[in-house]
Amino acid sequence: MLLSFPCHCPFLVTWSLVTAFNRLRHLSRYLLLVTCHSSLVTAFNRLPLTMINVRLYTPTDKKLWDSYVLNHPDSTHCHLSGWKNVIEKAYGHKAYYLIAFLSFNSINSSNPINSTNPTNPSNPSNPSNPIVGVLPLIHMKSFLFGNQLVSMPFLNYGGVLADSDEAARELLEEAMAIASRLKVSSVELRHINPILCLNSMNPINSSSSRLQDSTRNSSPVTRHWLWGSTRNSSPVTCHWLWGSTRNSSLVTRHCLWGSTRNSSLVTRNWLQGSTRNSSPVTCHWLWGSTRNSSPVTCHLLERTHKVRMVLNLPDSKEALLKSFKSKLRSQISRPEKEGMTATIGGADLLDSFYNIFSVNMRDLGSPVHSRRLFHEICSEFPESVRIGVVNYKDASVAAGLIFCFRETVEIPWASSLKEFNKFSPNMLLYWSLMEYACDHGFKYFDFGRSTPDEGTYRFKEQWGARPTPIYWHNIALNGHAAGNNRSDKSKYDKLIQYWKKLPLPISNRVGPVIRKRISL
Repeated sequence: MLLSFPCHCPFLVTWSLVTAFNRLRHLSRYLLLVTCHSSLVTAFNRLPLTMINVRLYTPTDKKLWDSYVLNHPDSTHCHLSGWKNVIEKAYGHKAYYLIAFLSFNSINSSNPINSTNPTNPSNPSNPSNPIVGVLPLIHMKSFLFGNQLVSMPFLNYGGVLADSDEAARELLEEAMAIASRLKVSSVELRHINPILCLNSMNPINSSSSRLQDSTRNSSPVTRHWLWGSTRNSSPVTCHWLWGSTRNSSLVTRHCLWGSTRNSSLVTRNWLQGSTRNSSPVTCHWLWGSTRNSSPVTCHLLERTHKVRMVLNLPDSKEALLKSFKSKLRSQISRPEKEGMTATIGGADLLDSFYNIFSVNMRDLGSPVHSRRLFHEICSEFPESVRIGVVNYKDASVAAGLIFCFRETVEIPWASSLKEFNKFSPNMLLYWSLMEYACDHGFKYFDFGRSTPDEGTYRFKEQWGARPTPIYWHNIALNGHAAGNNRSDKSKYDKLIQYWKKLPLPISNRVGPVIRKRISL
């Protein structure tokens, strides 16, 4: 018996074959896409992903820290790691030295700065150094003078040193977290240049002493950042809401960030603005962090009431002397005619320096630093510190300590005995130190900080020094007033007069106990 098929059977067979072929083709494409995607993911995961992280300095970081400082164009000797040892040993203050560095994908290690770190493209002079920023902080706490973090106390300069605004922000964020844990009233940063990330937080940039507040033309500006961790494959969403009176419209920006900073979410809320048409101007920041479990409200005050006095040095001391006015040259030669001589050395002249320094501070009515502070300075920086002493007959009558750093010589401390001032020994002292700087190839002589139009300012100006602003930022925390910390000498007049009458042994004994708690 013959089997019969419907007339459309060949069509069904053909259709089934075509369908099967199309399915196989789609399956092969899917498998190809999956394979390519897996390969791309694997290749991406193998990329040397870098990010900025911040942690505390350890003694093993000394070489990298100082190498970074020496290669940074805005650094001063005040940023060197050795000052941590000096201040901790001499005065017992706790130091918090912060390092911002580049690291690979995972930064679980407590000390991730090692040979496996990536190169640093932001530092072409030293690309193998993963450090991208440092911030030295000293914790100073006393009943009379308050509780604060300072960078750097007893010195003219300090503050944030970073390759980028991002690194500076990370350092400042960590500083605020430490400040919150220590319950300090303020953080003081002494910069020689404006810090852009601070200025970006400050709508007002024109005032030499500005205090910022929370209303920019009565329109608040609110930023909400939510950061989290990519360790657990959890995305981090950031929402920024900016308000602008320029176009009366709100600008909303949404971005997706990942962070390996910690395994928990970190929320930051900043409220910014200013009162442009009113005075004073205050800036309020609200920092919230899981580091300290509570938000931190900050008030920023920037002061440029003091200046840095720097003299450009020529190639030779002869050229320098020739550049002075005849009156100044006469003042330099007078002490030599009186029989005074100048000597420059190291720690061997420390006793002569301190004897003059302590007498001069007592005569000025000011508590004196401890001798141990200068001993630790000479011990920590034996190649950088020099002491100049002017002698008259068998007595030392003037002395100064200089710090040599890169192309600059700075003189932070100098004194002379008032009974010999009529012979101008300080003129010979400064000239001998400038001679030393010229003979050793330095290009700049830094006279330190001064207040414009005061006596020390005019003294430094006569040598040809030119003023440049110093930017001192005072960040007050959690409702404390952003005070300007300027010394109101009038309320201390009686104390100054009493101090001048103290016997030297007593002032030398009591003075360091007080002076160690004063950050100036």
